[in-house]
Amino acid sequence: MPKGKKKGHKKNLIEIRDECISPYYLVKDERQYIKMLEGNTLPQGYFRKLSHALSSISQDIHLLQDSGKTLSLRQFINKSEEVNNQILQKLDA
Repeated sequence: MPKGKKKGHKKNLIEIRDECISPYYLVKDERQYIKMLEGNTLPQGYFRKLSHALSSISQDIHLLQDSGKTLSLRQFINKSEEVNNQILQKLDA
């Protein structure tokens, strides 16, 4: 007896797009959240929890904003918190 999914099985997917996490978006399937970058067909990461996916996006946005800069640990932590707050404020707006 063959194992696996039946022929013709189609995954249930939900796309989560919001300007506050742009240029990234998430795809939710039956088991995980998949981080995607706009204009790229390759996944940027797989996450079991939404909070982990959003944390990864926040880190990437921070990296894009401060690429090439030298920051102290305190500056890095402050900037990380600032990026997280920006995302939360955009959600509340």
